[in-house]
Amino acid sequence: MPHRDNIEKAISHLESQRQFLGDGPVDAAIAVLRTDLESHTRSKSGRTASPVKVAERKLVTVMFADISGFTALSEKMDPE
Repeated sequence: MPHRDNIEKAISHLESQRQFLGDGPVDAAIAVLRTDLESHTRSKSGRTASPVKVAERKLVTVMFADISGFTALSEKMDPE
């Protein structure tokens, strides 16, 4: 079961990053992985997997940064 092993390794890796990333992002990512793991286990055991969700809400973090003087600098530069 290589797919199951990959999911379990990903969960383990995320747990080891908890101190750097915090509980919120790690818990959210692990919840998705556990759902995938359960779905994979059900499909392998012959039980039908739950229907795929069309849309779902997720907790995300977005960071915007303003670099001082970047706009003026970029206006003087070539696009490349």
